[in-house]
Amino acid sequence: MIAQGASFWPLQVARELDDAILHLRINELETGDAGGSSRMASAPMCWPATHFWKPTRRIGWVNEIRQYWKRVLKRLDVTSRTLVTLVEPGSCFVGTLAELVFAADRSYMLIAGSRGDNRAPPTIGLSAMNFGPYPMSHGLTRLQSRFQADPADLDRAQAQNRRGARCGAGRGARP
Repeated sequence: MIAQGASFWPLQVARELDDAILHLRINELETGDAGGSSRMASAPMCWPATHFWKPTRRIGWVNEIRQYWKRVLKRLDVTSRTLVTLVEPGSCFVGTLAELVFAADRSYMLIAGSRGDNRAPPTIGLSAMNFGPYPMSHGLTRLQSRFQADPADLDRAQAQNRRGARCGAGRGARP
């Protein structure tokens, strides 16, 4: 992770996303919406990648990347553009990347692929990163903001996450 330097994927994604947000804000005044998607070779690969934060949080460099993600996500929350997230077959939004789906104004998920499409089903999953480390500017997490009408749903999702269940791993999202 340290040997990869600036090409370490969480840092690289955060930097590119931050650059895109600032570019839209400053240079693309007429653009009203922006979209995004992710691609993984296989859905199970995204699970270990989302859990490196916890055991390495005491490493200063990793903590700086987490704080950078926190700033980028807050900047994304207050952007004046309509954000759309595409969750397509072969894509994986788990943990920190799931925050991008939750920050979007609209999210579309294509669960079934077409005939002959050998891509893995889309994956949306939760990790500990979705329950506190990335609060919005008003102090709530994106999940708390989404589940304000029925906090019991948030409690169920958090309990399922604590038990180690993989929400949607290889099957699309589950409640």
